[in-house]
Amino acid sequence: MQNKNELLKQLNKLNREIESLENFISNCPEETLITRTLSSGVHKYYAKQEDENGKIKEHYLNHNQRSLAETLAKKEYALACIKDKKNERWFIEQTIAHEERESKAEQLLRTKPGIAALILPTLKDFDDIVTKWESTEYIRSNLNPEHLIVPTVIPGLFVRSKSESLITSCLTQKGIPLRYEEENHFGDIVLHPDFTCMNPRTHNIFYLEHYGRMDDPAYIRKQRWREDQYRKAGIYPWKNLLITTETDSQPLDVRWLEKIIDYYLL
Repeated sequence: MQNKNELLKQLNKLNREIESLENFISNCPEETLITRTLSSGVHKYYAKQEDENGKIKEHYLNHNQRSLAETLAKKEYALACIKDKKNERWFIEQTIAHEERESKAEQLLRTKPGIAALILPTLKDFDDIVTKWESTEYIRSNLNPEHLIVPTVIPGLFVRSKSESLITSCLTQKGIPLRYEEENHFGDIVLHPDFTCMNPRTHNIFYLEHYGRMDDPAYIRKQRWREDQYRKAGIYPWKNLLITTETDSQPLDVRWLEKIIDYYLL
């Protein structure tokens, strides 16, 4: 576990950031921004609001109202940032509150890092359940297979981005069994998580989604919709759904990824 003082500092920083974002949103107009992109690539902007009778109304924002469109876009982005920061805050709070219940094997791995470095990548070799799960064939997503062009450390496995390849490397190096874009059925809901992972110690299944374009409002809306589908299937962020993010200016944080893996998957 990280130094507790360091975690508390991160927690205080997140609380300040969340408060700042919430203050910004409280001073924004009540409308919600709607964007429509024409076939020519031109973006049209509309403001949507619910009236006192519950009826939804929207109106077009012309060039003279661009500042309003920008403010509403910032508002939507701020709301997405708040969700991410609250998820991160929850993770840190759980880390601080976590009570270790160590077996002899767990104590060995914690107190002797030299042995842990040798054992953790091969931990699955001690467990028939893990071996069977890892060797079982599974159905993968058939969506846009032409985008599977980035190689990984797993022979024959190609993914859609360099970040997903990096995630594959981190999981593999730590001995985490994984399935890429596996077709999962939850009643009537069918989902294809970026990664389906098994904790080799507890056998618990976790789903890991990488949000790679968090500076794109349309992309954010799509991911929020996916999270709604996960919730309908009984899968919740930071319970059994793990999330990593990046933007053009802020690439995937490998240290944060490793913390997530260490806490949930080992």
